[in-house]
Amino acid sequence: MIYGERMYHDPLAFMKDAIDWNAFSPLLEDLYRKNAGKGGAPNIPIVIMMKVLFLQSIFTKMKQLRGKFMTAYHS
Repeated sequence: MIYGERMYHDPLAFMKDAIDWNAFSPLLEDLYRKNAGKGGAPNIPIVIMMKVLFLQSIFTKMKQLRGKFMTAYHS
């Protein structure tokens, strides 16, 4: 993959540089509960949560496409 002038062999490194993850913070802060004052584990930053959701959706889509490809290949 090429982004700008850099060549990427790792899709996660590409994703890190291609997406401005901090742009999501102001949009989602109001939807994210901050219960750190009530005890328990500290909150996971919203940017990390966005990255996790994005990766989950990408891997789910890849799994679906792989299933369709395998079905078509074996038919």
